[in-house]
Amino acid sequence: MQIIFTKHSLERISERGILKEDIINLIIHPEKITKKHGKTFYKLNNLEVCCEQKEKVIKAVAAYWI
Repeated sequence: MQIIFTKHSLERISERGILKEDIINLIIHPEKITKKHGKTFYKLNNLEVCCEQKEKVIKAVAAYWI
């Protein structure tokens, strides 16, 4: 599995003080996974990541505190 980040997601995680390592860990070990509107949402504690997934590539589109 390959995890990549969009330019938008990198800008937002920087603004929100979220570490790339935390996002990667969340995607690998999520508390909850939800799929809707063609996107996959990974959640762990108060952090959620919205991703697009194609085969073995996961593209982190957005990450935010909930």
